[in-house]
Amino acid sequence: MGSRACRVIASLLVAASVGAMFAGCSLWHTPPEALVARADAVAAEVRRLPGVVEATAEVASRDSKDHPADWVVTVGVKAADAGQLTTLPAAVADSAGWAGLGTAWSIGYRLSVPGSARLAPVLLEQSMLAGRAAPATREAVVAAADAVRRLPSAGSVAFAASGGSLALTKRAALGPTPLATAAAELHALPGFGTDALSSIDVTWRRDGPGGPLPRSVTVAATGPSGALVTAIGRLAARADVAWISATDNRDGTRPLLGVATAHPDQDGADLAAAADPAAEEGRRPRTRFRAESGSDGERSVTGYVGLPPGSPEPPLTWAQLRPGTPAAEPHDVPEPARGLDASRSEVDAFLRAAAATASPSGPGVPPSPRVDTTGCDTGAGSSVQAELLLPLWEAPDATEQSLQAAFDRITASWAAAGFQRGDRAMGTDYWMPAAGSASGLRWASIRGTAEGLRVRVASVCSEE
Repeated sequence: MGSRACRVIASLLVAASVGAMFAGCSLWHTPPEALVARADAVAAEVRRLPGVVEATAEVASRDSKDHPADWVVTVGVKAADAGQLTTLPAAVADSAGWAGLGTAWSIGYRLSVPGSARLAPVLLEQSMLAGRAAPATREAVVAAADAVRRLPSAGSVAFAASGGSLALTKRAALGPTPLATAAAELHALPGFGTDALSSIDVTWRRDGPGGPLPRSVTVAATGPSGALVTAIGRLAARADVAWISATDNRDGTRPLLGVATAHPDQDGADLAAAADPAAEEGRRPRTRFRAESGSDGERSVTGYVGLPPGSPEPPLTWAQLRPGTPAAEPHDVPEPARGLDASRSEVDAFLRAAAATASPSGPGVPPSPRVDTTGCDTGAGSSVQAELLLPLWEAPDATEQSLQAAFDRITASWAAAGFQRGDRAMGTDYWMPAAGSASGLRWASIRGTAEGLRVRVASVCSEE
């Protein structure tokens, strides 16, 4: 970061601090003493577990500006040796003391397991409240971490709510093909591409672990392609490439690749020329890339891997590849039979019913949904799509069990209304009306998040 940028940031921080003092408030918030005491008691209980060297508690605000009273409790745990990875997670999570922390917005632990001669150290972060990592997935995450730490190129391994990551050893990072080597090792793992091994972020530095030039690439079962791995490998070996970041971006539209390089035009052309068989076959969206030069990206080239420069945005997205979403076969899409106003009304009524069903004490005031009108992938007309967040964790008595109960009530009401469960992808359950249904809805989905339950619904194609 340049000195001018640093001065600007410092000035903003000073201004914010002075403004807060004149306003008679503080930028920092003090957690409740009772919650801190209870968290310390949990840490003390965890310290008594066999194989634990140290355990400390931390209580911090989720967001000091917008959510100052949402307290996040994290117990940091250090294991005695590498063998504790397969035993301590369950023991820590099952400690009885966690039950007394129900008033926290989120509770979880951060377990540090040392390495050994042939095992990389592991950092395991699990949240047991706020829906970030359900206990049912704990075993799969531990098994994934255990498998990845055994790879020859593994320098350190981490698994958190965002997924798994692998930092390469110095020897692997300085080798001729760091990314290709790590990708080959990951693809050889049994079950790679599924569950906790759905993808792994591979990170390394051109000058070794302590070097200044980071590279980070998400490796999944369908990508990056071999040609793109080779192209990224060539870029990563060059001193004039400041950084590389490639992610699957599955919560977005398509994979993204960013490169800071002294030669954006030539490197952009090379990336556009890299073959991507999975995208050609419709198993993966096209990767969008941006090659830029200078600290402020003053010169940049954008495009799509495997497509000629200047190509329009490809139609296939991650949303269309998720089971039960609008990527269904054309015969599943009813002909336009209603107007957009009728579709909006049906979508709105569906979401209001979900909000009312989520609360056993009554509907209350339903949150406002986010509504969009989009063109249909097949057929004529437009589809109304809406998303509603039910912030159930804001309830003072919220627990993981209460959130699951709300989830079950909603899906049971969908089943009673003639919907059928489709598939599950990336933690989201998809439901569709039964064949021959007169419903004007095409699909619905529900997912537990850190804020509550997120419900989405889309109408069939409607006339303008």
